[in-house]
Amino acid sequence: MSSTDESFSKLRDFLRQLERHTEGRKALHIKMSRLERHLKDGHFKRAAGAALRPLVEKHGSTMFPLPSSDIILITKTADIYDMATALANVYKELKSSAVIPTNPVEPGVADNFTTWYDLEKDYQRLVDDVDALEATGVAVTQAAPVSVGTSSNNNTSSTPKSRVQYVDVKMPTTEAKRRDLDPEMLLALTNVLKSADVTSFIQQQAIMAVIEGHGSVPVMFHKFISNDAIFDHLLKETKLKANPWFDGYLADLIADRILRSDINMKNTQSLASSIKVTVNAVMSDAFDGFNHGLADVARSKVILDFSLGDLFANSSLFLSAQDKIKELGFKYSISNMDLISFGWANKELLAADFVKIRYPNDVSNYWLDSKRALFLKTRLKDMGIAKFILEDCRDKETIARGQSLGFTMFQGSAVG
Repeated sequence: MSSTDESFSKLRDFLRQLERHTEGRKALHIKMSRLERHLKDGHFKRAAGAALRPLVEKHGSTMFPLPSSDIILITKTADIYDMATALANVYKELKSSAVIPTNPVEPGVADNFTTWYDLEKDYQRLVDDVDALEATGVAVTQAAPVSVGTSSNNNTSSTPKSRVQYVDVKMPTTEAKRRDLDPEMLLALTNVLKSADVTSFIQQQAIMAVIEGHGSVPVMFHKFISNDAIFDHLLKETKLKANPWFDGYLADLIADRILRSDINMKNTQSLASSIKVTVNAVMSDAFDGFNHGLADVARSKVILDFSLGDLFANSSLFLSAQDKIKELGFKYSISNMDLISFGWANKELLAADFVKIRYPNDVSNYWLDSKRALFLKTRLKDMGIAKFILEDCRDKETIARGQSLGFTMFQGSAVG
């Protein structure tokens, strides 16, 4: 029996024993699988377990860790207020995550990260959800939707959320096959993403200012979903070749799903938060809902990131989107420009609040000679170096090249 089978077998056996003894019992499904990858290591799992330990020691609760990293906790004598206290401590340990709610825990009310069950009323719903969780872990593309509805207890009422499917992002370990992103594959991906809760795919990168004598200072945290993260998880052993004809459609769909998710744009660790969007998504009702959901978050501290290609593909619509976000108070950035296209771009194109530029990795080492370096350095300085970010920094050498040109802000896997 595999560890996956064993984990669910123990949980199902326990649930069968409880079927006639649900009185006073409650349960929590804590969706650790939705956390960013760096928060899924042993330290954070242990911290979450320690925060829940009082429910085990004082109230006879039982915890079931699942292969996806999720936790199912079933209580014996704890009430929803005991559970809310422990859950608040879990949220405190994981507060740096973009998927952790910033509002105080409301006893008995589900959120983006936790589902509550009153087993006297919700026993069968928990059984069904456990079955769906097991199916999701085995075959993502064939999994039944997972209910994230809420339950009520002690006169606490809640509104059920829509039924969604969610997955944990893991890198493939087997040799991948190559396939084109053709219409058939695009349709399959679209059908999955339309019913998926994409919060588990959301990644976060810090944009750091590197200032001599002051070290690295976080300027903003950028939230996005990379195509590779989706492809690697959903397609397992298949690698898709990029297709510019379909990439734009996929980018619109992903942006729409991000805007409709319960993404947290508050942060106290930097000056602002950034989120990847598209022109079409900003002009849709998904963005209107996102804007409403920000509540008291200052719009000037939310940076909307458009790709350069999207701007060119939808130039007239971009002007409308630009008017819309400026009226609401948002700032925006343009990404996916490189040093070559920066040298060609006019000032009107570079009028964004921030401009992200990549060092062209596939260009000859002799391309950036002293004459061209001086031109680029002068241009960056004249336009205001504080608006330019060197993105996709995968090694320290790229950061050093950027610093030699005058860049002070950097983004990428080598930053931090």
